Amino acid sequence: MRQQVKAWLEQGTVNILLGYKLGQGYPLPCCFTKENLDEAAELIAGRARYFLI
Repeated sequence: MRQQVKAWLEQGTVNILLGYKLGQGYPLPCCFTKENLDEAAELIAGRARYFLI
């Protein structure tokens, strides 16, 4: 999933993706954009307590 998100951002298919990344030991909401492609590797995929759509 991380590779797909990175590809979407690089290709311009999406401008921003709202997801989760680990911060201070907890999954926190994060906006992934083309400007911060490095953070796409930190995307958490899986079941989360609060779903983002």
